[in-house]
Amino acid sequence: IADGAKIINDMDKDVLKRLYESKVRISVSNLDLNFIDAIPIDGLKQSVKGGLQDLILNVVAPKFQMDLEMVYGADGSNPNRLQAIEHAQSPI
Repeated sequence: IADGAKIINDMDKDVLKRLYESKVRISVSNLDLNFIDAIPIDGLKQSVKGGLQDLILNVVAPKFQMDLEMVYGADGSNPNRLQAIEHAQSPI
């Protein structure tokens, strides 16, 4: 079993400072909404994406009891992946 306090204490102080200042954002949920590509009209496609984003933010996100932001394609792998991402915070 690792001792987290000892690990942090043994780390290079410059590395710790960079980690602390950089902040991290954790994706707590990923929804691949690839069916959106089947919508033939771009304006309608964007409306559906926005509507789903708002619906999930207002209905599903509160169940996580965290401050979340809904972002499409944040990880760069799928533009139709809606991710619930925590606000930036220090990892240590």
